[in-house]
Amino acid sequence: MAETNLLSQQELDLKQSIKERLAQLLREEEIKWFQRAKTKELLEGDDNTKFFSDGGQWKKKENKNF
Repeated sequence: MAETNLLSQQELDLKQSIKERLAQLLREEEIKWFQRAKTKELLEGDDNTKFFSDGGQWKKKENKNF
C-alpha cells in the first residue's frame, strides 16, 4: 500500500510501531538462542576448559596432542 499511495500519519505511526516491535522480538530471540548455546556448552563442556565443582574454579585441560 505504501508503494502506491501516501500513508496517513496514523498508518505511518502504526508502521513504525510494528517495526519497533519486530526489532524487540528479534533481540529477544537472539538473547534466547545465545543463552541456550551457553547452557548447552556448560552441560556438554568444551575441549579447552572444564568446570570443576571444587570451589567453582575453571581449569584448563592439558593439551596432549603432541
